[in-house]
Amino acid sequence: MIFENGQMKNAAFSEYLVPRFKDMPELDIHFLNRTDLQSAGGGRDSHHCHRPAIGNAVFHATGVRLREMPMRFPEAKA
Repeated sequence: MIFENGQMKNAAFSEYLVPRFKDMPELDIHFLNRTDLQSAGGGRDSHHCHRPAIGNAVFHATGVRLREMPMRFPEAKA
């Protein structure tokens, strides 16, 4: 965010400058060998965050709210 005189100058997404790798500070990473704890993974599982967005897009396009993965439309009754 860019501020000038207490006002945000890039409040619109179209004006927002997306951070790049060159904008990141240098990281100093240390791995710990914690044999007393069970493995919990090395990062966040990111595939869950797009599921609600897909569900909302399907609802917006069809008017049908699907809440389970994989998403399948109910079979039409004859």
